[in-house]
Amino acid sequence: MVVEGKLQGIVSWCVGCARPKFLGVYSSVASMRAFFTKEMGLILLIRKNIEALTRCVIDIRGRHASPPKPRLDGRIVGGTDAREGEIPYQISLRYLGSHRCGGSIISEDWAVTAAHCVQGVLAEDLEIMVGSVDINDGTIHQVYYVAYHPNFDQYLIDWDIAVLKLVVRKVNLGEVNEIYTVFKLQVEKPFVFSDIVKAVALPQEGEEPQPEEIAIISGWGYTSEGSGIIPENLQRLAVPIISREECNIDYSDYGGITERMICAGIEEGGKDACQGDSGGPLVIDGKLQGIVSWGAGCARPKHPGVYSRVSAMRSFLFEETGL
Repeated sequence: MVVEGKLQGIVSWCVGCARPKFLGVYSSVASMRAFFTKEMGLILLIRKNIEALTRCVIDIRGRHASPPKPRLDGRIVGGTDAREGEIPYQISLRYLGSHRCGGSIISEDWAVTAAHCVQGVLAEDLEIMVGSVDINDGTIHQVYYVAYHPNFDQYLIDWDIAVLKLVVRKVNLGEVNEIYTVFKLQVEKPFVFSDIVKAVALPQEGEEPQPEEIAIISGWGYTSEGSGIIPENLQRLAVPIISREECNIDYSDYGGITERMICAGIEEGGKDACQGDSGGPLVIDGKLQGIVSWGAGCARPKHPGVYSRVSAMRSFLFEETGL
């Protein structure tokens, strides 16, 4: 947020978007000025070459650091409407009632999404919608438990994976006497599997999708970069896997990708994930090989979508879910 040429605020949080009586909340830069001085050693007031500074930041320790990875919310550009039941593992992860991210069903009571979708969010504020391609329809379930990978790096958007467990209900089994009432914690398993609600298979640890393999990505969201328009119908798109070498070249300005990442998209651009459905699935031959994570813009040439590589973090899923 800039006032008379000065960065006075940083977009931080709010309740919904443009709701009456709920203004946007911004971090006050002036009140945290000491942090910048401590971390950077100095503040550059004259920027003759903004592009150069964006590409290479030099900190007081003398190291060269790549710019932070640009985040996606993961909506689909260049896709088509999915048919009912075509993507039965797709979820809409909702925060305070509004669509926040995508995700995938992996069992009757577990789903998986991106870590950056749930960082700093309470489970009690999250719900999962399943069973419909219509963003305004489907069955809503309460989230009980959230965990993201302990190595998650929000700067590099590395180890970007999280799991969601469905609600645990307290069931009254009746009074034993006048003083004590017995309760039991019962795990609700509301993912009632059918033709339109199913779990997606998980890959084996270490599996590596091969270049040119065709993957299916899906989500609700902007159909062009920055459009702000969310389609009501779930979008799906087939994209090829990009080789690790090629993706490292495409994202050399951002330090390339790690072993926990894979890339997919059309080199000439035009088809990709975009803002609004991070955490959504990338599926190859029925297996969840990727999770929508980050990328530069949406469907730009030479900037494919970057996905969390599920097989590289399989042990985390097993430790948390037993799957």
